[in-house]
Amino acid sequence: MPKLYAFVRVASQIVAALGCITGLVTLYATLKLFRLSFMLGMAEAAMGVFFIVGSLIVLGLIYGFLAIVKAQVDIRNATVLSMHMTESPKNVQ
Repeated sequence: MPKLYAFVRVASQIVAALGCITGLVTLYATLKLFRLSFMLGMAEAAMGVFFIVGSLIVLGLIYGFLAIVKAQVDIRNATVLSMHMTESPKNVQ
């Protein structure tokens, strides 16, 4: 696997968790805004939901990209291994 595979995976989890926490804090602050105005509260609630959903979507995209990279590395390794397994004996010393 590439050297930064584990780092990217952990970093994306941390960033997604921070995005979800930001969304939850925004939703909590929304409760006070509903006393002021319904539309202001709804706009703030939509922003909180946007933070949470956006964080999870980005996390899914990063996981998908990492899965593609892992599959390409596995295919390359299998191809190289099969090429070495099928070499003719006269080339082997």
